[in-house]
Amino acid sequence: MRDIHKVLELWGAWVANNHEDVVWSHIAAGFKGLIPSKVKFRP
Repeated sequence: MRDIHKVLELWGAWVANNHEDVVWSHIAAGFKGLIPSKVKFRP
């Protein structure tokens, strides 16, 4: 299993140095509805 801290560190460095014209709104749209706006209480 990968070390999540290392993965996030490398990804964060890539994002900070990303000078490409990436349209993030299209990427974010793919996650719409993934997390419900209201969480039901579990007994």
